[in-house]
Amino acid sequence: MQKILNYILTFSFVLFLTFMGISYFFKEEQTFSQNENRTLQTLPEFTLNNLLDGSFMSDIESYINDQVLFRDEFMEFKTDIMLLAKNKEINEVYIGEDGYLLQKVLPSTFNYEQLNYNLDCINEFASKVDAPVYSLLIPSSFSILQDKLPSNASSIDELEVIKDMSSKYSEITFIDATTNLENHKKEYIYYKTDHHWTPLGAFYAYQAWHNADEKDLDSYDIKKVSTDFLGSLYSKVLNSNTAFDKIELFYPKDQTNYEVTYNFNQKKSDTLYDFSKLKTKDQYQIFLGGNHPEITIHTSNNNNRSILLFKDSFANAFIPFLLNDYENIYIIDLRYFNKDINTYLEDKDIDEILFLYNLYNLSEDTSLRKL
Repeated sequence: MQKILNYILTFSFVLFLTFMGISYFFKEEQTFSQNENRTLQTLPEFTLNNLLDGSFMSDIESYINDQVLFRDEFMEFKTDIMLLAKNKEINEVYIGEDGYLLQKVLPSTFNYEQLNYNLDCINEFASKVDAPVYSLLIPSSFSILQDKLPSNASSIDELEVIKDMSSKYSEITFIDATTNLENHKKEYIYYKTDHHWTPLGAFYAYQAWHNADEKDLDSYDIKKVSTDFLGSLYSKVLNSNTAFDKIELFYPKDQTNYEVTYNFNQKKSDTLYDFSKLKTKDQYQIFLGGNHPEITIHTSNNNNRSILLFKDSFANAFIPFLLNDYENIYIIDLRYFNKDINTYLEDKDIDEILFLYNLYNLSEDTSLRKL
């Protein structure tokens, strides 16, 4: 009986492998994974060179992994098994308390050298411009919400890094956002499934920017626009039991009128929100429609105040809070900006310059050399 059972299991396994192998010939190639928010490996072209240098076999391996039938279902099943085995980390993401997913960033993998280089670039830039230069370094959720980390989880102390960086550069005025974020860490200031902060978190950083509580939540109408957001950290874990995040927008009760121009007048809009993005995987792109090389916002405030903001994607949820403070808001994302900064600034009367970056993003960013 055992022999027959072994034959059946062997035959079933061979049949399964044959079926999966044949499926590659009939399955339509996917070029992008919505769940993982990344480009998938397609069938590589065979050449003698890529065979000899090993890249062909490497690409074939990636192709098999990326194009396997029922890939997302297999990944979800793998995650379920790992969670049943009490794993607290999947694909460099900690499975935290209360449904929080938190990036795993260790001191050994944190790029201190790139961070120092980038701050050197900002400091040198600040020494050459007439306007005062400020910096808001924003910690990640794993640094503020340390009580959500699994027990014995290792992580870099971003708060200490920010404190250390803030004392090193004489030309930059560093604004302390971490204290206000820590004071409100029991509130919904970071998404549970995404690496970004929520608009509420951005608001508390905006309060720090004003050095006072002169701006309070009563000044805003808060509207919930999504209850089914699954962000970038979910894409790494693919846990079918993950609870959705919600997305809220903050509208000032005394909202000023404004016009937004994207990418040197290529597109104009009367809103900072792209509601079509709520129908896509990356719903965080509702803020500004995602990242752009350059944005100009002209408001109806006749106060002759202008600000230039250098930013990463964390700033996208922060920018709406600036609308009532400035007549002109200029925004540059150096990752996509390919013009000369000095030329861009020549015909603009800038009163303040702000660099707003998530600390971990800044440690990985190689674009500040453009300053």
